Amino acid sequence: MRLKKLQLLLSAFVLVVPLLAIGPAAGAASDSTNFYTTLSGNNQPTPVATDATGAVGLSLSADETTLTFVAVANDLMGATAAHIHIGPTGANAPAVAPLFGPNAGLDIDGVLARGSITETDLMSGTMADLVTALRAGNAYVNVHTTGNPPGEIRGQIDALATFTGSRFTDDDGNIHERNIELIADAEITKGNNPPANDQFGPDDSVTRGQMAAFLARALGLETPATDFFTDDDGSIFEGNINAIAAAGITLGCNPPDNDNFCPNDTVTRGQMATFLVRTLDLAPAPMDFFTDDAGSVHEGNINALRMAGITVGCNPPASDLFCGESPVLRSEMATFLARGLGWANVEPLYALTIMHNNDGESELLDDSGVGGVARFMTVLEDIRTTAAAADVPTILLSSGDNFLPGPEFNASLDAGMFFDQKALEAFDYTAVAIGNHEFDFGPDVLADFLSAYTSPPPYLSSNLDFSNEPALDTLVTAGVLKPSTMIDIDGRKIGIVGATTPSITSISSIRDVIVDPDYAATIQTEIDALILAGAEIIVTVSHLQDVTQELALAEMLSGVDIMIAGGGDELLANPGTTLIPGDESQIFGSYPLWANNADGMKTPIVTTNGQYRYVGKLTVAFTASGELAGVDTGSGPVAVMGQAQNATLLTDIENPVSTFVAGLATTVIAASEVALDGVRGNVRTMETNLGNLAADSLLWQATELAAGFGVAAPDVALQNGGGMRNDAVIPVGDFTELDTFNVLPFPNFVTIIPDIPRSQFKEILENAVSQVETVSGRFAQVAGFSFTYDPNGTAQVVNDDGVVLTPGTRIQTVTLDDSTSIVAVGAVVAGPDLTIATIDFLARGGDQYPYRDAPITLLGVSYQQALSNYLQAAIVDGGLGGTITAADYPESGEGRITAL
Repeated sequence: MRLKKLQLLLSAFVLVVPLLAIGPAAGAASDSTNFYTTLSGNNQPTPVATDATGAVGLSLSADETTLTFVAVANDLMGATAAHIHIGPTGANAPAVAPLFGPNAGLDIDGVLARGSITETDLMSGTMADLVTALRAGNAYVNVHTTGNPPGEIRGQIDALATFTGSRFTDDDGNIHERNIELIADAEITKGNNPPANDQFGPDDSVTRGQMAAFLARALGLETPATDFFTDDDGSIFEGNINAIAAAGITLGCNPPDNDNFCPNDTVTRGQMATFLVRTLDLAPAPMDFFTDDAGSVHEGNINALRMAGITVGCNPPASDLFCGESPVLRSEMATFLARGLGWANVEPLYALTIMHNNDGESELLDDSGVGGVARFMTVLEDIRTTAAAADVPTILLSSGDNFLPGPEFNASLDAGMFFDQKALEAFDYTAVAIGNHEFDFGPDVLADFLSAYTSPPPYLSSNLDFSNEPALDTLVTAGVLKPSTMIDIDGRKIGIVGATTPSITSISSIRDVIVDPDYAATIQTEIDALILAGAEIIVTVSHLQDVTQELALAEMLSGVDIMIAGGGDELLANPGTTLIPGDESQIFGSYPLWANNADGMKTPIVTTNGQYRYVGKLTVAFTASGELAGVDTGSGPVAVMGQAQNATLLTDIENPVSTFVAGLATTVIAASEVALDGVRGNVRTMETNLGNLAADSLLWQATELAAGFGVAAPDVALQNGGGMRNDAVIPVGDFTELDTFNVLPFPNFVTIIPDIPRSQFKEILENAVSQVETVSGRFAQVAGFSFTYDPNGTAQVVNDDGVVLTPGTRIQTVTLDDSTSIVAVGAVVAGPDLTIATIDFLARGGDQYPYRDAPITLLGVSYQQALSNYLQAAIVDGGLGGTITAADYPESGEGRITAL
């Protein structure tokens, strides 16, 4: 297993310096391991007249098997190839190792090549032969161009002195000491107290003139005939200043005239970033690393320097500040040059954009310019296009609950096709975590849903076992259902692990799927396996119902880099993020949230609001070894609002679903004289008139059908608040078929459970009020009886098998509508057993209702159909006859439930 998140020592300038390159111990090698040469046309056996110059730095690994290098060039036109040759000064010899090319011919100002050489890369000979030649000064670099095919610029490679710590007297113990000696041995600097030059002045600030000297010497730049500036006459650095001006590294210090250089001014960190980026021709960064450089003219170059791995910031470990106005010290400049020339371990960063969403829940349709899968698709395409232009790869992850019973999903059932699946396949997910709502229709419908894909992404959950469900187990064999997956993007191996909330056993219909509640252990097992298989980056994508669960989980996981959460609908956003109007008050926290993983390393955790209202966009940078190096300050949720709609998804998905739902909306089945309260926080904590209506419909429908199924008519009925999903007050007026779907969307069937002892009935009610303070969906709306409870009493605790672990004392009275007392003063009153009407989800133990496998009879009617039937049934048949009266369902309720 790889060692991740190794803490690196940082200099005062916050440069990441290899541990073996700090202090006196770094000089353990007996022979040189660092090499350097400057390149010019004069070094060719027959001198070549050219303006091109260059330099090459090389570093040998401790085991002498790998030679890393950086080659830079200026004014090099039509470069075709560059090689290392074994041979003496002034003689031509065969090439033994390639640095660059073959190429048709490139114009180079900056990095010509960067890479590494092992024995397999050699054109002839062995690595030992090459190392021997390098140490003996018997090797050279030759750069070929279209204008000079035999070679235009060349340089004999010198072995730099092994670090001894004895060149200067004032840098002993300085974290930059090794790099100071390296640039001194390369004659980039001599010291600051001529003629003795035994002092370097490590703590002195670098002036602009000194910076010019450092860069010109490092790159082997020659002094041009042109004098660019008027304020450097007589400066010892004038030639160097003109050299870097000619090379395009500086423009001057007084724009727009730029006829002054200000050689005695101190170089700031921001200026230094610009100097180095121009010197090395570093590519622009695709992300913003720091929060304190906004508006700086150097911001782009600061980010490019970070992307190249040459700096990490000025405030470890957060490293989100650059301190661009602070001065640069001479010692720090030594390390910058050493890193730029390949003598220190520079790891250019790798950027990745992770798009994510969660809890789509079949909200397929546009709502007044917000959301909808057609607009969601446009946002995905926009992000992908922008990232591709910056050469940043993207992946798309879902953290579950991608469909939900309701009118939109009923459109799929009506059409005989899964509109949600068509949308998900069009989105092109990299991987999808399994949420609880995927099982609302049971395992067989989930299997049908996944089988409808032409090319399914992996659906992930490390803590679900599908072996007892044949249809799902077939998808395991096919590689669709998996605990984890590994992808390869641009040669980077990314491992993705899924997990599902253990509470799925009580909040969905998983039948014989086995759930391991210790998801931390199952995730860690997958992480360890992925790392052993070569994964460099680890991402978890989980549906744990609440992002705080992921925050706690992070501390238990080793090796995790990024965590994507789902199930809680939390909106994470930073100041300035464009949100859907009205969502500003819903912000849960910053994007991302941060937690320390088990390795002690900071791990970003992200999630977002669902229903296709936002696309989460997390752009991150990694080192070559897979260490998280930074998060783009521009990361955050992208509002799905106002964009054009994807024409294909609009035609193939939104239009037919909208037509179906519109048909439901125009089918009026009743008129209500009273506003009906279905607000989520109310139906889960108190009696509401809509809750009473839903419970009454269960009692009525079960009474109507009981005899036909050979069972007794029910005495009472219970409907869990979590099964009511419209989360709104339905106003006075028409009550439509669509309203019944919005209120009762799940595939729950009316069920009768006979012969429930009164003591068990009290336990059932204790369960209903056991988590009222957390707005749990188990809270019951009731019919056929009334009850009182004390919210300060002991909350009952049960396990998933319905066994009571801690008896509850909250239920105080229970009285049937015929005045029969079931519970009085908290004690059960002896008497006959009861028959209960409810929904099969609860009857099977959902929401931890303690029916304990009591025999049940399903009546073949969904709870949505029961509500529709009850509303339309004639009054003489016990129905409402199409009218919901204020007398029957007052807004304040009927006193069925009373909290003491």
